[in-house]
Amino acid sequence: MSYFKVHRQTTISRPIASRVLLIEMLVTMIGTLVGILVAPNIGASVALGGLISIAGQAFYSFRALRHFGSGNVGLVISATYSAMWGKWLIIIAGSLLAVIKIDELNAGVLYLSVFFVHTLGALLLPVLVKRVAS
Repeated sequence: MSYFKVHRQTTISRPIASRVLLIEMLVTMIGTLVGILVAPNIGASVALGGLISIAGQAFYSFRALRHFGSGNVGLVISATYSAMWGKWLIIIAGSLLAVIKIDELNAGVLYLSVFFVHTLGALLLPVLVKRVAS
């Protein structure tokens, strides 16, 4: 017996999440250019940290919104739950692998970049994700 019942007969259109990823990519590119002006390894650390964060956010956005608007609430909750675990696995494994394998990277800058881009995406997600016109 399922505790989550269907409450809506019609589905809601799936929202567009690519706006958040576009803003994160622009911020990462600007940060990379500024970092390259300071030192090339700082620019590489900013770029790699931003790309790791964008990969995690992209996985979360497309996986969690897979069942958006579905009448089955259990599907929405399970998709969001698995998307959150996958996002953090991508971010943690990617950043640790980069810091361990690439000696020239500045680990502090990489983690600061991951934190900044991830926080920006988390703050912009509710603002920039809009539903498609039905």
